[in-house]
Amino acid sequence: ESLDLADELVRAALRGAGIEPARVLGVGMGLAAPIHKATGEIATEGILPGWHGIRPAHEMQARLGVAVELENDANVGALGEKVFGAARGVEDLIYVRVSAGIGAGLILGGRPYRGFGGVAGEIGHVLADPAGPICRCGNRGCLETIASPPAVAALLERSSGEPVGVERLLELVAAKDRRARRAVADAGEAIGRALSMLVNVLNPELVVVGGDLAPAGPMLLDPIRAAIERHGVAPAAGAVRVVAGTLGDRAEVLGAAGLILAQTPHALATRVER
Repeated sequence: ESLDLADELVRAALRGAGIEPARVLGVGMGLAAPIHKATGEIATEGILPGWHGIRPAHEMQARLGVAVELENDANVGALGEKVFGAARGVEDLIYVRVSAGIGAGLILGGRPYRGFGGVAGEIGHVLADPAGPICRCGNRGCLETIASPPAVAALLERSSGEPVGVERLLELVAAKDRRARRAVADAGEAIGRALSMLVNVLNPELVVVGGDLAPAGPMLLDPIRAAIERHGVAPAAGAVRVVAGTLGDRAEVLGAAGLILAQTPHALATRVER
């Protein structure tokens, strides 16, 4: 059903732009799960139940009749910010997507780094609290169980007794609500601790923060910076900059487009040969 809906949305976008489907060179697709590039399958356990054994790019290609490039959503977010946003000209960066889950897209030496099975950058499942809640992945105390927007909003629900969604959470932060600001700051500190390990290992020039919680601004970014400085090794922590993404919720869409733009000369040559 999700893939059928995606098919409908792509076709509606083409109609709205007045573009004939035959002119489309390809479709970029981001999905919130690790992608095994060799098989095209996704690591679904605890993340996308019901998608086991599905090859989403193959399914979308069959629906649309054009080539489909599939990537993890944090990876396309990283590509979007590198090509169009805050990371232009940067060769070594980490893009952190703080949304329903927490993931990191890695670009090293100017190229995306996925790892052998596509799982590189899954910092949402790094241990943050040994006594924390059971995570959807089956482990206990993963970062996303305490620092994802739904987890932070749930903390406020428990303290206020009122429903709190992510949009309301951001409104409370903007209104300088003490509880909301503390909850977001604590989440930022936890994210920064996890990032400090990546900063030590990868020595990036830039960390770009995107996703649903990024609009919290300094309340999120300052604790991330402080935690990296506190827990990172001095040369790496001192070299890295932490900034908010400039593309907002367009980062992943533009990054998905970038997957196709990078292959445009080859795609055009292929069409000429036909």
